[in-house]
Amino acid sequence: MAHRLLNVAHLSHDPADRRWLAVLCPSCHAKNDTPQRLAMTRRNRAKRRGQLWLSEEIRWGPLPVRTWPLRFDADEVVLALRLTAAHHTRLGATA
Repeated sequence: MAHRLLNVAHLSHDPADRRWLAVLCPSCHAKNDTPQRLAMTRRNRAKRRGQLWLSEEIRWGPLPVRTWPLRFDADEVVLALRLTAAHHTRLGATA
């Protein structure tokens, strides 16, 4: 059966990228977006719960590269690593 509705999907998940577009039925579009949607949901949930990231690249990973800062602050990454180590020390965990 032919679909009466079609969606334009950004295959790179970056709305500014006009090179990777596809016309998909709504169900295929949803299947294509599922991994990205799950990654963003996990990221946002972890951020709300106070997740510390080992690197800025990991923190910005699910987002399109064009939205990343031009330079990552190395001091922020070192602070995150120190806080994580202190947290594990308090819990009695060993690295």
